[in-house]
Amino acid sequence: TFESQSDSRCYISMDAGNAFARFPVAKGEPHVLFTDQPLAIWKISALVRNEYDGDTFTSLDQFNDMVVLSVQDHFYPEPLYSWIIDKPRMQIVFSFGTQALKLLQYKRADVYFDDEVWLNTHLHSGEFPLKILSPAVAEEPQYFGINPGHPELMQAINTTLNAMVQTGELQAIYAKIPDLIIPVPQ
Repeated sequence: TFESQSDSRCYISMDAGNAFARFPVAKGEPHVLFTDQPLAIWKISALVRNEYDGDTFTSLDQFNDMVVLSVQDHFYPEPLYSWIIDKPRMQIVFSFGTQALKLLQYKRADVYFDDEVWLNTHLHSGEFPLKILSPAVAEEPQYFGINPGHPELMQAINTTLNAMVQTGELQAIYAKIPDLIIPVPQ
């Protein structure tokens, strides 16, 4: 059975033994065995109003005097995570969704950090006068993870996955997916 849950609910479910596997997970997350190979790349981008001066992300310092939005359930990659935590003018969006886009649009915040694919999908409609700065603020490989009580299964998954990478089979599978929007490792 597949169930989509927030990050925090996934952790609770795995720790309680109610969930067997999780994707995506970042290396170093507790209580998870990880695949050797990443299966996707998580790109976090900065979203600002259209009137923001410029289209380029250069450093987190460019947002120092701004009200920042972030998603409570995201485990942002470093150094973004540390920068967000230290912000005195921080707002947390409790669930990701168009709530954050509306807060930006109505000038309740100045910058929002979220998944680049998700942002592009929601901005495509043209409903929100917002833009994504380029390049991405952070990128982090994402892995498949399972409950730590099954090391023999993870070994079998890794053996298969590593062979698929060596032979090019994994890239061939990615290439067959029309309109693949998730950044994948090369």
